[in-house]
Amino acid sequence: MNRILLSLALSLSLAASAARAQDIDVQAGGMGLDMHIKVRTDPAPGPDTEPAPPASSPTEMADSDFSALTAAIDAESFSQTRLGVLEAVLPDAWFTVAQVGALVDLFSFSADKVKVVELARGNMVDPKNGFKLLSHFTFSADKEAVKKLLK
Repeated sequence: MNRILLSLALSLSLAASAARAQDIDVQAGGMGLDMHIKVRTDPAPGPDTEPAPPASSPTEMADSDFSALTAAIDAESFSQTRLGVLEAVLPDAWFTVAQVGALVDLFSFSADKVKVVELARGNMVDPKNGFKLLSHFTFSADKEAVKKLLK
């Protein structure tokens, strides 16, 4: 009896591994025992199966939108309102490091320039290039602050 069950299990296992999206029909009988087992297998991924699309990564702001953003920042007179324009777009905006550098250059005071990096650092599509932002700062203390922000 154990031999029959072992043979049945082996046959079922081999049939299941060879099958693709089909029913497996296993019948066993003898010694007063009749069995009929039907198993549905899931299709195995094959060459015809398309891989899942890669997770979409954010893309930088289009040039026309970026130009509109810089014009809106330039239209404001005070630092706080200029920074407020940037803060308003940040939930959905993504920037290249070059774009962040251009935003930094729109501000006169070093504290505001550092604040731009602080605000935009989580929305950069190429953070590995963050070191390029250092060239937009004059004072070593500001450069050190930017380095800390980018770590």
